[in-house]
Parts: sequence; C-alpha cells; structure tokens
Amino acid sequence: MKSHFFEFTSSGTTDFVALDFSGARQVVLSVTSSNQPYDGKIVNEPFANAQGFSLGSTIQPIVVSSTDDRLYWVSNGAFNAVLQVWVVMR
Repeated sequence: MKSHFFEFTSSGTTDFVALDFSGARQVVLSVTSSNQPYDGKIVNEPFANAQGFSLGSTIQPIVVSSTDDRLYWVSNGAFNAVLQVWVVMR
C-alpha cells in the first residue's frame, strides 16, 4: 500500500480547490488551526451556494472511504483555509 500527504489552501469563498480521491482506499481529512471555528467546507460543485460539509480546526480528523474525483475545498470566509489530506492508495 502507498500513501500520500497533501495540503490544499483556499484563500477565500470564491477560491475553489479541486480534490481528486480516485484510486484511494481511505482518505484522512484534517484542517490546520486558525482563529476561525470552521475554516472551510468540502463541496461537490465549484459554486458559492453548493451543498457540502464544514471542517474546522476544532474537529478531529475524519476518515472517509472515497474515490470521488469531483470534490472541492473552499474557505468559509476571507481567510486562508488549509485542508490536510492523507490518501491511502489501494
């Protein structure tokens, strides 16, 4: 099994960063600390009103089984939101 570590930074509510988990067995998502309780969200479309779930520095890392290649990371405000991703490959 291989694994890779990535950091994705969104610099604002209109800065959508593409995430590609194709070929992943498991994905661990975490957000670096900042002064905001919820730093960003993962959405399935690069639009301001897209549905998604919020991740913040106060939340424990989340482990998901996803092979989705059409997700986006976006900041919840006018600040940098850094998503840390550890991808465990098949």
